[in-house]
Amino acid sequence: MKSKVAVHTIITIVAILMFLPFLSASHLFDWDEINFAESAREMIVSGNYHQVQIGFEPFWEKPPLFIWMQVFCMKIFGINEFSARLPNAIFGIITLNFLYYLGCKIRNHFTGIFWVLAYGASLAPAIYYRSGIIDPVFNLFIFLAIYQLFSAESDAVSKLNPRKAMLFCGIFFGLAVLTKGPVALLIGGVVWLVRFMQNPKYVWNGIYNFLIALFGFLAIISLWVIPELLRSGTWFFTEFYQYQILLAKGQMEWHNQPWFYHILVLLFLCFPASVFAIPQLFRADDSSGDEKLWSTYMRILFWVVLVIFSLVTTKIIHYSSLCWFPLGWFAGNMLYKLHTNRTRISGWLMFPFALVVVILGIVFVLIPILFVQPALNQFFTQNVKDVFANAIISNPDGWQGWEYIPGVLFLVSSFIWLLYFRKAHAHWPFTITAIFGILFSGILIPRIDNSLQGKYLNEIVSQKGKDIYIESWGFKTYAILFYAQVGPNKFKGPWQQDSMDLKEFEAPGRQARLVWMMDKKMDKPIFIYTKCDFNPDYYFKEKFKLHRDLGAYLLWERKNPSKPDIRM
Repeated sequence: MKSKVAVHTIITIVAILMFLPFLSASHLFDWDEINFAESAREMIVSGNYHQVQIGFEPFWEKPPLFIWMQVFCMKIFGINEFSARLPNAIFGIITLNFLYYLGCKIRNHFTGIFWVLAYGASLAPAIYYRSGIIDPVFNLFIFLAIYQLFSAESDAVSKLNPRKAMLFCGIFFGLAVLTKGPVALLIGGVVWLVRFMQNPKYVWNGIYNFLIALFGFLAIISLWVIPELLRSGTWFFTEFYQYQILLAKGQMEWHNQPWFYHILVLLFLCFPASVFAIPQLFRADDSSGDEKLWSTYMRILFWVVLVIFSLVTTKIIHYSSLCWFPLGWFAGNMLYKLHTNRTRISGWLMFPFALVVVILGIVFVLIPILFVQPALNQFFTQNVKDVFANAIISNPDGWQGWEYIPGVLFLVSSFIWLLYFRKAHAHWPFTITAIFGILFSGILIPRIDNSLQGKYLNEIVSQKGKDIYIESWGFKTYAILFYAQVGPNKFKGPWQQDSMDLKEFEAPGRQARLVWMMDKKMDKPIFIYTKCDFNPDYYFKEKFKLHRDLGAYLLWERKNPSKPDIRM
């Protein structure tokens, strides 16, 4: 017991050192990071904590639990990047400790250690918990619910009553739904169904235990759903449901990707766990009892998540991030078997390892060089016919020329292990990746942030508190709301009477205000942000003048906001 407490203490300290530094090293990124942080800010400003808002209008894309966590942090540490990202850092610490606990319970101490190493030291997880997106919290709740399904079946096999596990299963699924939405039930339901088809005798625990799980689920979601139904009726949840269908159908073109998209994402972003896990993803190992049962659940979870999000047309990088738990388990299992001399690394496995190392290394070396080497920069801009991308690459501010070194070290150290030490030190790739993840977060991400959106966001911050109207044109952004700290008074005006005619838009109030900013008489200076590839027509040029060139973005000012367009 004392040794486990000591290990948990060490894991906590290491996780703090991995996840807490650099939380404020870069701006929040559009859309997701700023979206959620802005919703939290608007909760605080408006005092409306029961409903998620954007632009002080109802925002039905996400439930409120993660936003509440950000609100709690902002109440303590202020409205900033640190507070927006702190919930995930805390959940990262909790996650690694739980993986160790679970590994010890399923097999032994070393299994827990290797699972923590394989999961926490892979590339994306090492960066993931420094972000301000919902998925780290959402994934942990689903994972905990799947663990309870496993526990219920294990109890049934041992002729124990699984009602406690079923109650917590319902509770954790409820928390997952309150975090991101009903996709949690889809994933959990399909995992349960697949397992039920394999072993119906012990997976179905009777109607009584099902009702216990349902009670736990309803008790959690009713904390938000019932008060919201009493306040607003059913319209909010109708819009929420329709958005989930829209997302599943892939009617958002910017998120559509080929079917194999998530396979590549997992291979590269969950490296090296993705490579070490490959052998066990396609065949069962020689374990027995709870070890075999847990591996079965992890294999089902992996394939269910991968298949679902490969079939759904809308594809985003973090949609498949729940697969990182099974990949971490199987990679940790491989490390454990290597440690106990029960297996060896197959020679063929080194080919995908070397391939991923080379591709990642080249990317991490070329990105910094691309910004500071004129010849390479010129080659890129001449051959890539994307004005916006060229403007980003042409902004070397903040780059000093040595930032390629972490990428070189990643390449060299990985190949040294591959050629000389892979038989004796299987954990080295994870140590290398963990160190690189810290360097990437502290060195590369802030510079990438500066090139992508530095001038743009700094200009927005400079407009905070000014008695002006600010909007974007031709692209969707939440940055203006968050970084200009726009208050609800800026959304109140004569245009509100027109919003009823624009109900088909996602935010009718914002759309009505934008129409007024373009054409009607206004009482304040008006500024419009566009991307640099915006091609203004005669009508736009007649009303707006270029106020400032921000590289990848342009800032326009309306020439005479007090003069309406009599043609409109």
